[in-house]
Amino acid sequence: MGSENSSHKSVVSRRRLIQALGASGTISLAGCMGGDGSGSGGGNLGERVPTVTIEYWSNLGGLSKIMEDSAPIMKNNLEKRLGITVEVKPVEFTTQINNTIQDKRTHHIGFWYHTNTPDRLDPQEMTRRYCADWAGGNGQANPPNYASCEYTDPAVGQGNASSEEERQELVTKAHSIMSEDLSTLPIFPNYEFGAVRTDSVTLNAVGEAGVTRTNPHIYIQSETDMKQIASVDTPVAMETGNYPIIDSSGAQAIWNHLVTSTLTEYDENFELQDILAKTYEIEDDAKRITVELKDATFHNGDPVTAEDVKFTYKQLWDHPGAYPQASSPDYESINVVDDKTTEFVFNSPYLPLIQKVWPRWGIMHKSSWERGGAPDNAEGFDPDTIIGAGPFAIREFSIGSHLDLVPHDGHPVHKPGHELFLQAYRNEQTAVQAFRANEVQLAPNLSPGSIQNIENDLGDVAKTVSKPGFMPFILYPQQSWSPGQFREFRAAVGAAIDRKRMSATALRGAAEPQLYSCPLMDAHPARPEKSALTKMAPAEGSEDKARKALSDAGWGWDGSGRLHYPADKDLSPPWPAEGVPDPGDFPCLNEDNEYVRPE
Repeated sequence: MGSENSSHKSVVSRRRLIQALGASGTISLAGCMGGDGSGSGGGNLGERVPTVTIEYWSNLGGLSKIMEDSAPIMKNNLEKRLGITVEVKPVEFTTQINNTIQDKRTHHIGFWYHTNTPDRLDPQEMTRRYCADWAGGNGQANPPNYASCEYTDPAVGQGNASSEEERQELVTKAHSIMSEDLSTLPIFPNYEFGAVRTDSVTLNAVGEAGVTRTNPHIYIQSETDMKQIASVDTPVAMETGNYPIIDSSGAQAIWNHLVTSTLTEYDENFELQDILAKTYEIEDDAKRITVELKDATFHNGDPVTAEDVKFTYKQLWDHPGAYPQASSPDYESINVVDDKTTEFVFNSPYLPLIQKVWPRWGIMHKSSWERGGAPDNAEGFDPDTIIGAGPFAIREFSIGSHLDLVPHDGHPVHKPGHELFLQAYRNEQTAVQAFRANEVQLAPNLSPGSIQNIENDLGDVAKTVSKPGFMPFILYPQQSWSPGQFREFRAAVGAAIDRKRMSATALRGAAEPQLYSCPLMDAHPARPEKSALTKMAPAEGSEDKARKALSDAGWGWDGSGRLHYPADKDLSPPWPAEGVPDPGDFPCLNEDNEYVRPE
């Protein structure tokens, strides 16, 4: 999604205007003081902290149910322990994502989860996305709108390290800085719960990945005596045939691994395997990487060529604002060596290419994307026919409803022996009813409650699968405005939450509460040691620790127990709503909101 910002000059002038208004410009928005302006916490009180809005995703089936079950506990903790009023607001996924990446300031805290997409085992995405040049209303997916040059330098640098050892050092440094800033407040890992109708399907290729949308192998390798396997899916995956603009990793996995195919791909045990790639060679300290293709065809019979590979990555890297899951590495050129060989040349080493980028993106059919105008209108591209090179071809696609897929016999690796029907359900209850009626045979990404009900009622015809994840359910205080821009408030939120009770209620105690500020969970191979991270609170939360973080910074409570800012607190946001960080305040950025390497 492209930025709708005005010029840098107008952004700066709007910021100066806000600063000129000072506290008086925000008092009318934030509410009035209670009592006589004094209270606990020391000294006179400033403005009362307004109602804090928490947005969560409402239309993602079992995962939304986990959030719904967690939210009342979180609301009660924050209200009772901090003295604030909390509004928990269900918002459809696409709307909430847009609110965040365009910095619309419709919420103070985002309640998110991150899917256990195998390419996230590489630390690139969950390190690079929190950088300063992705903050603000520029369409980039920086979930907390966190901007710190101290963090950004090593976070960008790790992607250009020339060795894995150097890279891990930079990953640890970056996440240590962000942890100290308490910019991410994880709750518990994202467990994978799913079910299969064993009376209709032999479930294969579960491995470590589980029954989840991000494990394409259960769709490809499972077997049935029926002509077709039907599976529960989410409407988010069916929003558009222009799939790179979708910000859901689970939805992306459906398109990039079933309808299209990647150069490399993680198997069900998270081992990297070649798919369309036959061989690849890393040269010049990972500044030059060459890939040779296997013989493969698109669904219309066209061969997959080096031109298609070049087109795919130029399209992604040249339009990062349109494609929220894509970044733009520091590449010099993508060159076609011959029909089967493509050369990637970078200005700096880029180790994430093979294990992060290639496994994420399926190769596009160049001629149909060019014919539809995608190079000139990446976000508005609307394909008449979706031509992929994946193990399944599209027989019918109904936006918001379903994907009807048939096996493709031109795939070099995967040979599914059945058709696949992906049906979108807007709520978990309806999806489980369809599973009970055997209208669908696969039900990935369910809630623990539904898993328990299936085990109790359908144990003779169904099997459930539970797998621990390496990505989190997580809170993102918005750091582009008050109160989330203040570290002490983030510390208080992180300390106040009873994660143990939330896990017991929403996940039936399956997941261990996460007590350290870091978006990489314990099972993630790149997670820093705990000694490098900042602990938020004990598992049950701590009102004393939460209130001390606030009172030590001059916040206080009025006679009715309501939280107030310090009297002298400057509530000016660090940049205007829907704007971007000011390079005058963030020297790692230039006037085009681009990252500038330190000299």
